[in-house]
Amino acid sequence: MNLLLAQIEQTAVAEGFSLAKDVTPATMAGYAFAVVVLAVGLYVFYKLYTKEKDYNKDVTKAMGDFNQKSIEVMIAVKGRLDDQQRMGDNITEIRHQVDSLGSKFDELNRKLDRGQTVRVS
Repeated sequence: MNLLLAQIEQTAVAEGFSLAKDVTPATMAGYAFAVVVLAVGLYVFYKLYTKEKDYNKDVTKAMGDFNQKSIEVMIAVKGRLDDQQRMGDNITEIRHQVDSLGSKFDELNRKLDRGQTVRVS
């Protein structure tokens, strides 16, 4: 097994040296250009990523602020509706009290009328 691995390693090293002999300044320039393009691509990707990340953070914050304000408005509306509901109950109670006052007023008028009729009689 070790002998087989040693032969494979020797073959790989020999092929690496034979490929290294084929390297020319043009291929080196091509590899360098590829590395530069890769580096520039990664830099642009990183810049766009950070810009998008900041944008998403701002959008998320704005959505949270909007949701918070929406909840505050809904709470205020619910409070107003509750007030109106209670106002309806209060109006009904006021009507009952006014009716009671009206009946007391009618009773007072009847008593006053009796007093006048008694005096007139």
